[in-house]
Amino acid sequence: MKGFCAFLLLGAAGAASAQAADGERGFYVGARAGVANYPARPKLIVGNATFRSNDTREEDLSWGFDVGYRFSKHFAFEAGYLDLGEGTAKMVDATGANLQGDLRFSARGETLGVVALFPIGRKWEPYGKLGVLFQDVDFRFSGTQAGVPFTLSSSSRREGKLYLETGVSYRFDAHWKASLGLTHLSDIGDKDRTGRADIRNVFLGLSHAF
Repeated sequence: MKGFCAFLLLGAAGAASAQAADGERGFYVGARAGVANYPARPKLIVGNATFRSNDTREEDLSWGFDVGYRFSKHFAFEAGYLDLGEGTAKMVDATGANLQGDLRFSARGETLGVVALFPIGRKWEPYGKLGVLFQDVDFRFSGTQAGVPFTLSSSSRREGKLYLETGVSYRFDAHWKASLGLTHLSDIGDKDRTGRADIRNVFLGLSHAF
C-alpha cells in the first residue's frame, strides 16, 4: 500500500510539473517604441571625393511589433517588424572644395528571432535574442557643387542581417509584461549601394500572452 501511495504521489507530481510546463507555452504579441542611434561621424566616399559630417542627427524614433510562440520556460520564437527611423548628417568635402550635401540613411524590415529566457522568481525575466532583419535600407545624398544641385540615391532590399538583442522583462500578471531592451545591429545596408552603418536601438516594450 505504501508503495502504491508513493506511486500515486509521484504521478501527481509529474502531472503538476507537466501542467506548469504547459503553462509556459503559447502565443503572444508585443509592441515596442524606442530610440535608434546612428553613427555620430559618418564618412561618405563618392568617386574621388571624401565627405565628412559637420552636423549629425544621430537619433530617431523607432517602433516595432512581434508575434511569438513560447515553447517552454526558456525558449521562444518570434516574427515581427522593426522600423529604425532615419539618421541624417550634413556633409562637406574633406578637401575643402565647394561641395556639400545632406545625407539620409534609413532602415526597417521584417524580423525573425530565437529567444532565450531566464526567469528569476515570478516577476523578472532577463532574455537574449538572436535575430535576422530582412532589411529595407534607403540612402539619399543631395547637395550642391559650385552652386549646381545634385542627388544620389540607392536602396538595399531583403538582404538578411543578423542582430543581437538583450533585455529584461517584468511580469505584471500571467498575461502582461513590460520589457526594457537594447538591440545592436552591425553593418546594416549594402557596402556598394547604400553604405553600411552600425545601429543601436534602446526600447520599451509591452506584450500580452494568450
